[in-house]
Amino acid sequence: MSLPQTVNHDASAISRIVAGLAALLGLTAGHAPVRIRSSLRRNVLRLLRPAESAVRRLIVILAQAIALKPLRPSLAQTDLAPTGLARGRQRKPGASFALFDPRQRFFAQKRKPKIAPKTQPRIAFFGGGETRILALSGDAPSKPADDGLMPSAGLVHRLAALQNALGDLPHQAKRLARALARRAKSARLKGQSPLRPGAAPGYRRRPAHEIDRILERWQERARIALETDTS
Repeated sequence: MSLPQTVNHDASAISRIVAGLAALLGLTAGHAPVRIRSSLRRNVLRLLRPAESAVRRLIVILAQAIALKPLRPSLAQTDLAPTGLARGRQRKPGASFALFDPRQRFFAQKRKPKIAPKTQPRIAFFGGGETRILALSGDAPSKPADDGLMPSAGLVHRLAALQNALGDLPHQAKRLARALARRAKSARLKGQSPLRPGAAPGYRRRPAHEIDRILERWQERARIALETDTS
């Protein structure tokens, strides 16, 4: 399957952006930082989110041109496995790119943060003209030092998955085409789109970077492709 020229052009541009993000994080062969500054994480996510969305829309466009063979009865009549993966032959382990947009949570309840007591319980003894205060368990617990660093494992995994997807877009398109075919046969998942309603994850009204313009260019094309799909 050959990539259309416009898809190939923008995929190459996204690959350069992803390579720049990997260099910004200090990723090298066999090495990845365990913790990074929160400001660096925000800067990487600012470009990573729209890059993931743009690649997902490129995959949607490519998947529409794939003619799949009829599903085997075992796949056509069964639902997805409890883990969310289709039953069948397992691929080699690796960073797998998410083909569906993360859904928005409009009514998510915020968890109340646990507030540790500032001091330990104490008992006061009165007598002899003086007051003595004894702590039950020694001094108050010290607050852990905030070094401003955050774990980077999730970010590194997402970058690796995005690089893998860009390295073989035709395979990702086949993955999506198979997933949509399975969902069309499932009463529970039928009609679910790989693109969430509304704006794409990472979309900005005022494009400030090349990836913003790429995402804006492919957002509407992917929606039209899904709406006109009669398969």
